[in-house]
Parts: sequence; C-alpha cells; structure tokens
Amino acid sequence: MKQFLKYIVPYVILIVICIPALLPFIHTGFIATDDGSWLIIRLSAFYDSFRDGQFPVRFVERINFGYGYPVSNFLYPGYLYIGSVIHFVGFGFIESVKILFGLSIVFSAFFSYIWFRRLFGKIDSLVGSFVYLYTPYHLFDMYKRGSLGEALSISVLPLAFYGIEKASTILIALSVFSILLFHNTLAVLFIPLIPLYAFMRKSFLRSLPGIILGGLMSSFFTIPAIFELRYTKFLETSISNPFEYFADIQLIGIGSLIIFVGLLFLLFTIYKKELNRVPYSGFVILMSIIFILTLFFSSSFSKFIWENINSSWIQFPYRLLSLVIIASAFFAAYISYILFNRIKIIVGIVIVFITIISAYSYFTAISYTDHPEEFYTTNEATTTIHDEYMPKWVERNPTSRYTNKIEVISGSVAVSNISEKSNLIEFQTVVAEPSVIRVNTIYYPGWKVFVEGEKREINYENERGVIEFELEQYDDRVYISFQEDFVRIIADMISIIAVIILIYYISRPLLKF
Repeated sequence: MKQFLKYIVPYVILIVICIPALLPFIHTGFIATDDGSWLIIRLSAFYDSFRDGQFPVRFVERINFGYGYPVSNFLYPGYLYIGSVIHFVGFGFIESVKILFGLSIVFSAFFSYIWFRRLFGKIDSLVGSFVYLYTPYHLFDMYKRGSLGEALSISVLPLAFYGIEKASTILIALSVFSILLFHNTLAVLFIPLIPLYAFMRKSFLRSLPGIILGGLMSSFFTIPAIFELRYTKFLETSISNPFEYFADIQLIGIGSLIIFVGLLFLLFTIYKKELNRVPYSGFVILMSIIFILTLFFSSSFSKFIWENINSSWIQFPYRLLSLVIIASAFFAAYISYILFNRIKIIVGIVIVFITIISAYSYFTAISYTDHPEEFYTTNEATTTIHDEYMPKWVERNPTSRYTNKIEVISGSVAVSNISEKSNLIEFQTVVAEPSVIRVNTIYYPGWKVFVEGEKREINYENERGVIEFELEQYDDRVYISFQEDFVRIIADMISIIAVIILIYYISRPLLKF
C-alpha cells in the first residue's frame, strides 16, 4: 500500500494542478478568443467533408461561401481529425473543441512530468510540470488567442523527450507525427529539438528510426502542403505585421525571468569555480541559449532583424515564446533538483507562487460568448486571416453564396437530379446544343469532370476561378469528383507504409509471445 501511494500521489497532485486551467473550459459558452470561433467553424465544415468520405480531407466545401477552400491541405489538420472522432461519438462541435483544449492541458502536465521524472525527483518534476502548464504564453495561447493547434503541439513535445529517454521508437514516432500535424510553425520550431535532445542524451542512432517514422507517417499532409503551396496566394500575401506582435514583459512572464536569474545565481553560488561538476550541464547551456535567443527575437529589441526577413512563416514574433515554456519549466525543475530537501520544498513553493502571480492576469481577463451550435455550423468564412490559401487563379474572392450551384454560361442545357457532396457533384443534363456549364466550386488540382464516362477538360480561367467545361449535344450524365493526384497518392502510400511499420513495432511483443 505504501508503494502504491508513493506512486499514485504525484499523479493525484497533477490532476489537482490541472483543475484551475480546466475550469474556464467547463464554463457555459465558449471562451472569447482571437481564433476560437474559427476553430469550431472549420471543424464543423471539415467534418462535413470527412463524413462525405473524403480522406484525407483536403478541400473543405462549405466554407468560402460554398465555393470551397483547400485549407485542411495546408493548415494543421491534426485537431480536425481528432475533433471529428470526438464529434462522431456524440459531442457537439463546441464541446469537441473544449475537450481538445482540456486534453492539451492534461497532456502538458502529465507528459512534462514523466519527462522530468526521467531526469529529476518527484518534487522537482511536479514543480517543473506546474511551470510548464502555467507559463504566461501557454495561458495566452489558450485563453486569449485560442490557438488549439499550438496548445496541442506544446503538450506533446515533452512526450518526444520522454520517448527518447525510454528508447521508445513508438512514442518518438507518435510524438513527431502529432507535432507535424498539430501546428505548422511550431513543428518548424520543435522538430529540430528532438534529434538535438537525442544527440545530447547519446541516443541519436536509437532515436532516429522513431523520428524518421513519425515524419513519414505525416507525409500525407506535409508533402502536398509543401509541394502545392505554389498553387496558392500564401507566398505573396502579407499575413501580419510582425512589429505589432512583439512580446512584452507580461507575456514573457516575470516569473520566467526570476527563475532564470535564480538558476544562474544558484549555479555560481553552489558550484562556484567548479562548474564542470554541474549536473546536466549540457542541458542547462542548451536551455539557456534557447531562453535568451527566444526573449531577444520575440521582443522589440530584434526589430531590425524582422525588418529584413520574410516573417510569413511565423506571423507573430511572440509565437517564439513557445520555446520559453520548455526552458522555464526545465529551469524550475532543475533548481529544485540541485537543492537539499528542506530548501527544495521552500523554493518549490516560491517558484509556484511567482508563477501564479505571472499567470493571474490571464485568468481574470477571460470572457465568454454563448452562441448556439448553429452559429458555427452555418458560418461560411474561410477561417484564415487573409484568405492566404486561395488558389492563385481566383481573381475575385467570393463575398456571398451563389444562387445556383450549376449555371449555364452559353448554349441550351436542362439540368436536373443534382447530387452534391464535398468531393462529388452529379447531375443529369439534356443538351440541345453545344454549351458551357459553370459549377460554382473553385477549381483546385484534383477536381476532374467526366461526361458519359469520358474525361472532359476543365477551364478555370474566369475571375472566380471556378470549374467550367463544355457539353456536346446529347451528353447525359455529368460526374465531377475530387481525387488524389500523383503526388498525393505517393504521399498517402508513404504514410500507409509508415503506419504499417509502426503497427509492427507495437505488435512485436505479441509476435514474440
């Protein structure tokens, strides 16, 4: 019983630690955030396409006023797939997003704890886990920005480090796969840390299969997203002005600064001239470099650098503070680790206290909206800032829903029996003379038109960039489908093969038995 209590008590404490962060998501309504509404709208539209049998979902038909938009082909679809499963089992779209935020909170606390536990003691790990969860930028992400993708990505990174400590190919692969699908920008920031961490723990070669496997599993998303970005307006669109999004001292967190200064003070006080005896010295140096560089590049001190680089990929300099969460939590656990037991507890309480002070303002500023589910499920916005994933050939973005899905541009055609899904449009025609038909769906590579089983050429050189094609006299059944092209098929096959390999790794113990 004593052994059981020793094991279970830290996890009970972790649950208690999570409660204050979870309470805002239990509240009636939804937290009023910058991106929160878009999350729910996009999930509901994605689910419609997913339900239609489109997999992977690349072209979301309902948004962009019903003309369709390839947002899930480019923008972190991880939460959309998980959220669709949660909705399928019976939860509303609002509740599904709340559950995902809740999972990110629990994962952040538990995964950071089990990672720190491989390096430090129980008390040290609990202190580090508390800081990981309540560092200001983490709360800002959830309660002000509503960035679910970032929150999920932040929650999973410690699991990758834990997987390296455990030499678990499965955990490393799942972590890398999740990070790549949860958030594009944070994947660029986080993924390089994983092999670097493995190298510092002298397990690079053992960890490499998991890193590669996780990357290959995400190929169905990453390869088309990179290859097809040239079809969109993303690279020529200025998404945000970085000078408006520098971090201030409140967002950085006075607690994080105190923890870092306190760590340096303790190291030079305890070890003095024998700094070579500092435990985990390599990690301390790495985290210190990350911390200092992150503070510099996320603050206005780095303005002269942002003036000379393309910031489209990161959009907001303060987004770099995601790395401060990792470094601050490590410093907090480390301070506790190098102190004796009695002082350890006192200092741990102090660290928790200053973290609470730094976090307090983010809880007091929370407000709520109380829109019904229909507000989100009928909304047709593109859910991106400047419609940056709009295909290049769209000269005039839609501003309202079309009157008819099928229009006759020229000639004489009677259209009937229209059947419409996100990836399939069918209708019957009676063609009196050669005609041109317009389908009010924006063309994106993958759309194909078949008339009487014969493939027809698509013309999308019109100001809306929608599908147009010719019909000949006596043409009958029209079949328009969205399909995987060659690059996507290759990417899908790579993912499938990688998943099969992962299943093999998981089943190896059973095969041996």
